[in-house]
Amino acid sequence: MATLNPSGNTPEKPLDADVVSLTIGGETAYADFHEGGENGALLIHGLASQRKALGPLPQRLAQAGFTVLNVDLRGHGQSEGERGLLLGDRVLEELQAWGAWLDDEGASVSFLGGHSLGGLWSLAAAPLLEPECVAALASPASIRDATYVLEELAYWVGSLVDQGVRWFHKAGLRVPYRVALEETIEDADALEAARAMDDVHQSTLPVANARTLLTLDGARLAKDVQARVLVACASMDRVVEEASTRRLYEAFDTDATWMTLEGGHALFMDAWRSEAADAVTSWATRSE
Repeated sequence: MATLNPSGNTPEKPLDADVVSLTIGGETAYADFHEGGENGALLIHGLASQRKALGPLPQRLAQAGFTVLNVDLRGHGQSEGERGLLLGDRVLEELQAWGAWLDDEGASVSFLGGHSLGGLWSLAAAPLLEPECVAALASPASIRDATYVLEELAYWVGSLVDQGVRWFHKAGLRVPYRVALEETIEDADALEAARAMDDVHQSTLPVANARTLLTLDGARLAKDVQARVLVACASMDRVVEEASTRRLYEAFDTDATWMTLEGGHALFMDAWRSEAADAVTSWATRSE
């Protein structure tokens, strides 16, 4: 990747994004779009979240010269679809569709980055989109790292029951999302600002997610990533243990960089969000 903004000065670019939409599988998905150069950046939010959770990161990347798409996965944020539904083939279909959309705009995906679970989706999509660099930010090696044995068993049983319920054309089963918003943000003022955002943190999840989430293995996905990689942990993370993120980092065979960013799990909504966004952007724009 060519060095972007080599002078180190922030170019004068408007920070407001255009909202764009794309129909995928009969459902309309939305994203924030910042038009820039031929290097495209595709950003993916975490579990039960939405694109606003990436805070200033899209703007920082756009200021550095990237053409940026910050997406709401279907069922999240502004996008249509069953709330919170995340199935592997479904998510990869979306990311490929958005990647093709960027290609049509003249900006192929050079940077593929995700926060939390979005980092694992970035790894899963990397062999399909072939970016030059990938970032997994406050991401676990796997969801199972934070799941108790009995809890995991309950999810597997629940997913079987859910299949039967859906077979009768009824709404699928849902369970409470056991991570509260206040566990992800350390600064009180930042927490209040996040609470004012609409649907930034869903309180329940479809049981149908269980199979995908419990089998999504970042350490295995890492072996198929050919791009240079950034793995970052949050210094005050109460959701993902640093040991899990470290295990993800150690799984890469390619050029991988470890970084510790200040803040709670919701890095880009916490008080240190600007510093975190600047650090990720600096890594993304460095020359080889």
